[in-house]
Amino acid sequence: MKFIEEIRTRKKLLKKIIDKIRLELKDAPKEKLRISKKGNIVQYYIVSSEIIKDRVNGRYLKTSEFEIAKKIAQRDYDKKVLENAEKELKMLEKIDNNIFTDLSEVYSKQNEYRKALINPYVLPDKEYIEDWLREDYKGLDYKNDIEIYSVKGEKVRSKSEKIIADSLYYNKIPYKYEKPLIMDGMTVYPDFTVLNVKERKEIYWEHFGMMDNEEYSKNAVKKLQIYENSGYHMGEQVVYSFESRLAPLDSKYIENIINYYFK
Repeated sequence: MKFIEEIRTRKKLLKKIIDKIRLELKDAPKEKLRISKKGNIVQYYIVSSEIIKDRVNGRYLKTSEFEIAKKIAQRDYDKKVLENAEKELKMLEKIDNNIFTDLSEVYSKQNEYRKALINPYVLPDKEYIEDWLREDYKGLDYKNDIEIYSVKGEKVRSKSEKIIADSLYYNKIPYKYEKPLIMDGMTVYPDFTVLNVKERKEIYWEHFGMMDNEEYSKNAVKKLQIYENSGYHMGEQVVYSFESRLAPLDSKYIENIINYYFK
């Protein structure tokens, strides 16, 4: 789940900061810093148990010694960051993939007779996918001289759409081809309606395959704007892929989209 991924990313960042600060603190000054302001003049003093024996207010730092003040101030800042980072990391370390209980197991463990009497709140993935795929819909009618079929046997409009459809199929990601979607009273037909099983939500995938064609790219931009203006935001409810003659579709590009948004 993206929530867990974000936690792990945060933990990596915290560990990196902690390691860097611990290394810096090894060579940090031991003295304390006292800052005094008289009128418009700011004065810096270093203080230690040895220094205050002779100088109660500490030793005044000359302008040429300003680097000492910077190092002590940086050390004090580093210590506070380290304290907070270690505290946060300790909390995050307690969180792992077992933070969520699988509520679907409650239904799975019922015998078949009890299941027939229950309306479950959370279906097991397999049954949820079966129900989702069972929904009937009518896609767009279109004529195409070149007949291209996905590995599932559905007719698609281009070789690129076949690559996407087959990649989804081989990755066992449920999808529907050109299922109608009503946005602000207008019906559109996303190339793919893809199910993110873990998050139990539909994500629409539009592929734009002729971006070097001026008229096509103009219509593509309009379609992107329609999605955005209707509350379907890029990377959340809808994802896009693009290609042109000089930059044909890359299967690795498609796999990266699938791995990030649907696994």
